[in-house]
Amino acid sequence: MVARLDAMTADDPAPSSTRELRWMAHQGRAYSLAFDPLSDRIVTVGTESHIAGWSIADATNRLFFGDAGKRKRFDQSLAFAPDGTWLAVAGQHGVEIWDPRARRLMTRLAGGGRVPRQVAVSPDGVWIAAASSEDRWIEVWRRAGNEYRSVWLRSSNAANALSFSTARGTLAVSDWIADRVAVFRVENGQLEREISAQQCHCVAYSPDGLRLAYSELDGSRVAMEDSRPAVKFHGHWNTVRSVCWSPSGRLMASCGEDRRVVVWEPLLSRGRCGL
Repeated sequence: MVARLDAMTADDPAPSSTRELRWMAHQGRAYSLAFDPLSDRIVTVGTESHIAGWSIADATNRLFFGDAGKRKRFDQSLAFAPDGTWLAVAGQHGVEIWDPRARRLMTRLAGGGRVPRQVAVSPDGVWIAAASSEDRWIEVWRRAGNEYRSVWLRSSNAANALSFSTARGTLAVSDWIADRVAVFRVENGQLEREISAQQCHCVAYSPDGLRLAYSELDGSRVAMEDSRPAVKFHGHWNTVRSVCWSPSGRLMASCGEDRRVVVWEPLLSRGRCGL
C-alpha cells in the first residue's frame, strides 16, 4: 500500500483516511522503492516479477516493467542512476538494468548465477555494487557507456546495505553478522578499514561523501572520513534498520523496529524530532 499524505496540515496532524490517497502497489510484499529523478513517479519492487511505477499526482497513472502479476522468489532492492536514464534492480537472475522510459530490459549482470539482495549505484553513475547477506558475497561493476565490466568480487563478506562515496572512492558495506562496517576501495576491492558496529543493519554516505552514517543497536552513529571519533545519536528503543541523508546533507533520518522515525542534525550532534 502506498499513501500520499500531503493533505496533512499543522492543525490536523492525524488526518482521516479520506484525506489520504492510497493505492495498492503489490499483491505480495514490497521490498524497495525509489523516486524517479525525471518524473513524479515512485518505482517499487516486490515479490512479483514486475517493477511498478506509480504517479504521485494520479494513482490511476501507473505502469509496469516485466511480467505483471507473476510471482517469484524476491526482488530486494533497486537504485536509479543519478540522471534517471536507467534503473538497477536486484532480481532473481542477477542485477537487471532497465530503461524506465521505454520499460525495456537493457542488460543483466548475471554474476555467475549469484542472486543479489542489495544493489547500489554510485553518485556519478560509474559504479554498480550488488551483494547478498545470506550467500555472503559482494560484486562491483564499472559502467562505460552501455558496457558493464565486473571489477572485483569478494565471496566471504555479508552485506545488508551498500553506499558509495565518489569523493573518497570507497564503498561502505554494513555487515550485521560480523558486527562491522567494512569500507572498500571501489576500484580494486581492497579493504581500507573496518568500523566496529554491533548489529549494524544499514549504512549511508552523506551527499558530499565525507560523512558516513551507520546503525548500531539502539542508535545511529555518524563517522567523519578523517581521524575524528564517530558521534552517536540516541533516539531508538530497538534495532535501527535504515538511515538516510537529506539532499543538502544537513539532516539525517533513521527508522527501526521500534516503529519510530527520528530526524537528526548531525552537525549539531542532536536530534531534531521523532515521529
